[in-house]
Amino acid sequence: MVKMNFTNSQTSFEYELYMIATSNFNKSYGLSEITQRNMHLQYTEQKLNIQYQMEQVCVEFIDNLVRKTQSRYYE
Repeated sequence: MVKMNFTNSQTSFEYELYMIATSNFNKSYGLSEITQRNMHLQYTEQKLNIQYQMEQVCVEFIDNLVRKTQSRYYE
């Protein structure tokens, strides 16, 4: 029997980005519950070291985005 792998790395990355970006807020909007569950499933199917790598990339991306946004308004 062949084990089927339905993991989608892009969806996993999007979920990681979504979770980090919305972690500072009480509630997030824009994703249906089914979409959020699907993204979570894709994320949890990733190997742990891949999850850590995605998390680091997301944190760096958000930090850069915040710096760019701040520099636009506080020059």
